[in-house]
Formats: sequence, C-alpha cells, structure tokens
Amino acid sequence: MILQTNTQTSPQLNSTTQLINILNQKANPILDALMQNNQSLGSQNTSLNTLNPSDFLKNIFQIIKNGDMSQNAIFEMLKNNPTIKNSGTFGENIQELIKMLSQNPTQNSQNVNNLLTHIQNLQPQVLQNSLLNSGIFLESNLLKMALGDLGIQDLTKDIKAVLYQLKNEILAKIAEQPQNQSQQNQNILNQTEKLIAQVEYFQLLSLYGNGNYFYMPFYWEDLVGGTIYTRKDEDKTYCEIDLELQSYGNIRVMLSLFGKDTIDISFSIQNGELKTLLQDNLKLLRANINKADLNLMGVKIIDRQKASSNPYQNNNTQNQDNVGIKI
Repeated sequence: MILQTNTQTSPQLNSTTQLINILNQKANPILDALMQNNQSLGSQNTSLNTLNPSDFLKNIFQIIKNGDMSQNAIFEMLKNNPTIKNSGTFGENIQELIKMLSQNPTQNSQNVNNLLTHIQNLQPQVLQNSLLNSGIFLESNLLKMALGDLGIQDLTKDIKAVLYQLKNEILAKIAEQPQNQSQQNQNILNQTEKLIAQVEYFQLLSLYGNGNYFYMPFYWEDLVGGTIYTRKDEDKTYCEIDLELQSYGNIRVMLSLFGKDTIDISFSIQNGELKTLLQDNLKLLRANINKADLNLMGVKIIDRQKASSNPYQNNNTQNQDNVGIKI
C-alpha cells in the first residue's frame, strides 16, 4: 500500500507514515496471509475450539479464502465459537498490557495507556471518538487516505494502529536481545497479538454480520464484558448493547432511532433488583432523553430469560411480563 502525501510534516503525517511502513513490513502476518492468498495458514480441520485467538483467526481466514462456507455460516461460527470469548475481555487485556508496560516501558507505552476511557469520563463525543478509534475502521481509513478521500489522520489514538506500532517495537527489541533475556518482551508481544486478534475478530463480525460490531471501548470496575452492535437501514438506525455486570448479570439494551429525533428503547434484564430500579427511574430516563432533544416513542422492560434472541424481532409487541411506556 502506498500513501501519496505532500512534503509538509506534522505529528499526524509522521504517525500515519510510520504505520504504513509497518504494514508494508508485514507486521500483521494474519491479514497479510489473507491478502496474499497464502497457503501456509494451516488446516481448517483443526479444532477451532482449542486454538488461541490468533490461530483461530488464521483458520477462519483460510475458510474464507477457500470459499467453503456461506457468509451466514461464517458469521455464526465467529459469533458462537468460545475461542475469543474465553480469552478475556478487551478491557481486561488492555489493562494487563498496561501493567506489563509499566514494568518494561516502551516508546508506545503512553499511547497504550490512553486507549480506554473510564465510564466516569464518558461523554457523547468521547464515546463517538472511542468507537471511531476502536481499530474497526483502520484499514478502511488508510485506504481512503491513500485514495485522497480522507485527510491525514492522527493514528496515535487508533487502538489497532497503536497495537501495530507496539508490536513492531517489541519485535525489534526481541531481535536485539539474547534469548534468555527476552521473556518480558515476549510476554508483551503475546498480549499485544491477543489484542490485535480481538480487534480483528470484531472486524470480521462487522464484515459478515451486516453491521458494525465493537468490543466495549470503555471500562468500569463492575464490567465483566460487553459488546456494541450498530446497523442502519433506510429509515432506522439500530444499536444493541450487551453487558455482563458483576452486580446485575446480563443486560441487553436495544435502541431504534427513527429519522433523527425519535427513539424507542427496550431493556432485557436478568436481575430483578435492577429491573425494579429501572422501573422506579423511568421518569428520570425520559427527562434526560428529552433534554437530548429526542422524542421517546416508548420504553420496554423485559425479563432477559423471555427476551427474543433476535433483538429487532417483535419490536412493536409486548406481553404480560413487559413494562411498557408509550409517549
């Protein structure tokens, strides 16, 4: 990939140029193997349930390359396979990487420290930037920059770009050190590759799942795990937020935006205490939504065990177990 630029220099340009050089050096062998139609990715007969995240994705890429499965079958395999799910949440793994880097600092340590935002600091613009810089759109943005459709961006805030740069730095350190002195760096490399694999997992989900899938781009102490899914149709925008909390178990929030200012919300809640808490604060929820210049079409609160597996199925129906507010 070649990025045409002018002679003007800036931190953004230097960051982008550095990342292009890393990509050209094949710092990401998984994506490079996919793009180069490499035959050495391994057998798809390998048990996908027992692989580490990177090897799991290698096998998925091999299946995609061979064209042996339909798009829907690939999506279901990605969504239901425990390999990525069992490798820890993205937030946990980032924090583990930060801990490693605090004991063995690198040039990219500070950029890694800035990758995740605590929920206390979460504002609408911060959330939007976190999703845009999640790494899900990195290759798309690089292509747009190469074609001149997008100006030079500051990639020091893009999670996948930072992980690429860290990986490249650690590989250089390992190459310079005697083998018996490189274990710390090898651990950092392994953790970095795990995180890259997690980002690429969500990129594949987005590619084959008819929408954008994100890991939870912020953290708080009660969060066990979570994902965000968005999809836009002709007249609606959907957002599904799945959370697993230590205190309240599984929660699913489904939002439907009609046009630019009308919203419908559905909560699927596992914990009875949280369900009661939400019911007691519906007026506050409505007030905050109105304060955001949105019209609330309705709110539903559903027992998680009785919620549909399809978040947008029966979106206009209620049963006796639902608490509904129509405005």
